[in-house]
Amino acid sequence: MREEFITQGDVEPLALSEGVELQILVSAEQGAKDLTTCLASFQPGTQLPMHTHPTGEAITLIEGTAEVLVENRSYQLNAFDCMWVPAGIPHGVRNSSSAKAVFHTSFPTGAVERDFVDPPVESELHEATNGDVPETLTRLREDDMYEVSPGVRAQDLFAGRLGSNGVCGGYATFTSDGALPCHVHDYDESITIVAGTANCLVKGNRYQLSGNSTACVPTRRPHCFHNASQEIMAMVWVYAGDEPDRQIVAEDLCEVATND
Repeated sequence: MREEFITQGDVEPLALSEGVELQILVSAEQGAKDLTTCLASFQPGTQLPMHTHPTGEAITLIEGTAEVLVENRSYQLNAFDCMWVPAGIPHGVRNSSSAKAVFHTSFPTGAVERDFVDPPVESELHEATNGDVPETLTRLREDDMYEVSPGVRAQDLFAGRLGSNGVCGGYATFTSDGALPCHVHDYDESITIVAGTANCLVKGNRYQLSGNSTACVPTRRPHCFHNASQEIMAMVWVYAGDEPDRQIVAEDLCEVATND
């Protein structure tokens, strides 16, 4: 049976282009199945050229502001807005601001491939997407957040019903006493702590995560999360499946054993 693994937020970055670095959080190389998640950091005034992937990609902004370009269209993203780009569609990212921008990216594959392509002559700014374009932009909205459990609220940012395939995910916040009950999934999950500090319990093991540290929990492995501080804790979660689904199990399957 596969076990969980933890990736800290200080993973050695890879250079994608000048001023653009990639940190791989979860991938097949580490033991994940059908799932890759990464952090992509853009210094002010930098751009990742237009490219394609053989799978779709979910691009979620977690820090700063930046543009996502898809074919000849551009979209300004704010914190926790998400763009889903289907397989084979040319896209890129541009940070025209004076501050660093950081994206969390998700792919329904254990290993990511990209091919760089020629950019369009010009792009037109769009505020939203519709059925006439292949991409889907989902903006974080307070009214769209729902209660998952007491003290925990979430919004789905990409899923099958929102245009993605093979992967789904979203953003969740935890109050000081917020917690998720012990549960399992029928697919691997990546959980990145983007604010505050979390206690992550996985089948009797305890991890404390913060600063973009990430847990990858394999299929059917019991786990839960608690806020470990008095401040708001927040996460970006990603499942290697089309729609969110969790099955609640006995709490003692997550608890850490203690010696008398």
